[in-house]
Amino acid sequence: MRALAPLAACLILANASLALGAAGDQPPATGQPPAAGQPQSGMGPRMMMDMDADKDGVVTREEFLAAHSRADVRFAQLDVNKDGSITRDEWLAEPAGANRANRFKQLDTNGDGRITHTELDASRNARFDAMDSDHDGKLATSEMRGGPMMPQQSQLPD
Repeated sequence: MRALAPLAACLILANASLALGAAGDQPPATGQPPAAGQPQSGMGPRMMMDMDADKDGVVTREEFLAAHSRADVRFAQLDVNKDGSITRDEWLAEPAGANRANRFKQLDTNGDGRITHTELDASRNARFDAMDSDHDGKLATSEMRGGPMMPQQSQLPD
């Protein structure tokens, strides 16, 4: 299990995305910078540099989604019965954070008791849209800093 810790950490960072929206213990993201006195959220310049594949100073939707696709490995690990979806039991079998069950509900958008790749892809795209405050199809550094919260380790996959 310890051998998977570095992979999990890498996926968590790549996941910021994911595309999953706000962390289960945080209020939903608005795409606006936090109010005075509120904790800073979103992704920093280092993460942006990692996502910015062509190094042009912005992260496109394609770059954002490609960075988050690494979480598909984690999805496969959680999908114990290999049916292409993660059931609530599979999700909760992992070491849980305080809001892991709530996070499952957020990701299971159709309420069928399973998280599918389609639901994760929609979540990733929604996260990008929430962060892209000027709606230009690119994330600038300022948008990355004020975007949705990074999910905690227990919040994967994405």
